[in-house]
Amino acid sequence: MKKARRIFALIGAIILVGLYITTLVSALIQTEFAKNLFFISLSASFILPATIYGFTLFMKALTPSIEVMLKEHNN
Repeated sequence: MKKARRIFALIGAIILVGLYITTLVSALIQTEFAKNLFFISLSASFILPATIYGFTLFMKALTPSIEVMLKEHNN
């Protein structure tokens, strides 16, 4: 479980760095597409971490019940 959590954290960090780079580049380019891309990547920079945080809270809440189910199944 810890290994999967680390992998997801790494993937999330890579996506966030990519979003920050995209936001910076699109802020410097003066086209309509870049303007739309800027607002999309800026919004995703706020929404994605909040979603990841919510997912981790959800998984922490489920983990004890999953462990109990596995122990009952093995007995």
